[in-house]
Amino acid sequence: MSVPRQRGLTGIVPVRNGDELDYCWRLAVASLLPVCDEVIISDGESTDGTFEAAEALAAANPKIKVVRWEWPDPKGDHWFLTKWLNWTQQLAGYDMIVHLDADEAIDPCSYPRMREAVQHREALWFHRINLWLDPQHEAPHGTVCAHRVVYMGPGEYKAISDNIYVEGEPDIKQVAKSDDSLRIWHLGFLRDKVKFIKKWRTEATYLVNTVDPRCVQCEQTGEDWVALTMWKDRELIVHGLEIPEFLKPWLKERGHRP
Repeated sequence: MSVPRQRGLTGIVPVRNGDELDYCWRLAVASLLPVCDEVIISDGESTDGTFEAAEALAAANPKIKVVRWEWPDPKGDHWFLTKWLNWTQQLAGYDMIVHLDADEAIDPCSYPRMREAVQHREALWFHRINLWLDPQHEAPHGTVCAHRVVYMGPGEYKAISDNIYVEGEPDIKQVAKSDDSLRIWHLGFLRDKVKFIKKWRTEATYLVNTVDPRCVQCEQTGEDWVALTMWKDRELIVHGLEIPEFLKPWLKERGHRP
């Protein structure tokens, strides 16, 4: 892997068919621009106009770069996102990297600590707020996605995602530092419900090459997928945090009250 040459911060957002599957990928990019020296939108050969929309953003903002990853059409490849991130990371122009999934956004309260980390070349743990049911609630920890993630660090470390590392935790996790101000908002479970079902089916094919029977049930009966995936014995977490203003229009468009 080539090491970025300039001191600074590259942001990375991987996305494929972001509009068709209702990813908030534009918000992910917008949340990175104030704190990054460049933002790379890594398109996985989208077929729904996402690539063209990303190119339009790049044409309007010189900090944005669009690249195209040759889509491998993964089936049962739990590591495909990690491979995608690390391929993109080789194209970074700066020596620090931060990445977001296409349905996430950085909280602006994180910027001061992130800028400090760039100066000291530190890796960072973020609290990922996995919004569930509505913008006021977080999924119980340990039930869906990890609520603590290392998404930022020096470019010589490989990018990591939510995979289980059977051979031991990656080095970047061992050196990363925590701070209460470091927050990532995960909006993916509040996306359009019809598009969520399509995303659910698509991602399951990529990761495990099978379809959750609850997904099929929702498609056939029109049931609310949330009701089928709630935890009967665990209460949702009231996070009590202020929703950043720039996220509120996206949430309101989907019928949520921030």
